[in-house]
Amino acid sequence: MLSPILLLNFLSGLTNSQPYLIQENFDKFNENEMELISHLSTEEELLSLLSYDNEVQDLSICIIDTQQYLHSNYNSFNWTLENRSLTSDVTGGIPKNINGYTFPKDDILEALNITNSDSSYGGCGPSAIIGIAEYISSVLGYKEIINNPSNRDERISLAVDVLSVSDTFEFFNDSTLMFPWSFEDAFNELMDLYGLSTLIDANYVFTLLPGQGAEYFEIVKNSINNGIPVTLMTSPFAGDGFFSNHYTNIYGYESWYDVSNNGDILRKNFVIARLNWRGYEYTCYCDADILNGGMISLISYDFNYRYHYAFNARDFAEEFVNDNGQGQYFFYERYSRVYNIRNNFIDTYRKRCSFIENKYLVLSPQRANAGEAYLDIDVPHNINIITFDMGLWGPNENIVNQTLSIDYFDGTWINRVIYNINDLNKNKDCLNEYRVWVPKNTRRIRLYTSTLNPVGDRNKGRVVIDSINFYYNY
Repeated sequence: MLSPILLLNFLSGLTNSQPYLIQENFDKFNENEMELISHLSTEEELLSLLSYDNEVQDLSICIIDTQQYLHSNYNSFNWTLENRSLTSDVTGGIPKNINGYTFPKDDILEALNITNSDSSYGGCGPSAIIGIAEYISSVLGYKEIINNPSNRDERISLAVDVLSVSDTFEFFNDSTLMFPWSFEDAFNELMDLYGLSTLIDANYVFTLLPGQGAEYFEIVKNSINNGIPVTLMTSPFAGDGFFSNHYTNIYGYESWYDVSNNGDILRKNFVIARLNWRGYEYTCYCDADILNGGMISLISYDFNYRYHYAFNARDFAEEFVNDNGQGQYFFYERYSRVYNIRNNFIDTYRKRCSFIENKYLVLSPQRANAGEAYLDIDVPHNINIITFDMGLWGPNENIVNQTLSIDYFDGTWINRVIYNINDLNKNKDCLNEYRVWVPKNTRRIRLYTSTLNPVGDRNKGRVVIDSINFYYNY
């Protein structure tokens, strides 16, 4: 079996490390994959097998305009954007660009001095860990990690903690190698250091051979749709672009399609990521076909919330009506304590929000002398995630100039996620599920919709809500 030796020699030849240090990691490689390449005898054969097979230019380049990229590389100009999702759609935020303006490279260099590291810059793996940890702190509210990201001493302290738990190998060209299992171990050790190991943990997937692109893109989609970034590790075989031989933090994706003249559908996907380099604050895309290459890894982050309960629209039936038991959109605020079937309760403050037709929980801001509608929910404990079903009553709701958001209360109301109301499904009996993370220690949230210059004597702009779920830890 020569190829493991070839792989060992190749990786060792790239780094300043002794071969035995690299070889210690071989037990993490898939045995079946290693068996498949066991008959290779030259480095050229190994490189050919692990290199990326792509139809277009270097898959590892940073793309600024995805539509222009599609037009330039495929014989079609009729591409349609099918879906674009970002972590901010769920959490209101995206990861910062580590080594950039808000977490400067000088902070990491100072941390290197403190830890007496031999590295010249710290490595892209540790930078990615810093980016994820900072996101969990500043966006999700886990201040155990870093209380004030604007404070340089606290940023340096976080970098010191990350560098202290990270196991990397130095390349001769001043870059670093960090295996994904070492990345996972470092992140989980960091969470343990901050007392968060029972709540948050990292898990990696890795393939030595190409061919896992579809599966890996599904991992990306599921995590982004849940509001959590994913870390991508690529090998030197990925190409010559910025995404090659690098750790990046993916915080979004796009899916495009085109229909050919004969009716065939071509689909292309992209990931959106932080490169964690100075000066690269702009939106940077990468062709998702890069996920189909060899020596690729994704690290995802799981949050374990122990408790959950739900309120359905019918739970509001007794309280969200008038004194005659009929639905009514009051023009002033009303308070009610609402119980679900398991006797959980929430305190609510509502305006232009009612339970109507013995079935629907509805907000309606569009009527003369109205202009706003909200459902303000005060939960008797901290919450972390809310999910709910939402849509418009129908296609003729006069939603011009109408806004819609979910907010949380922290001394004042703060927008968490602002929705494009035109994107909501326009059928009261066919609602879509939405998920929102709120900062740790949040107890009060509201669904809020408003419109400019409300007119008419009918209740319009109706937003239908159902299946409100709360997830949390004490």
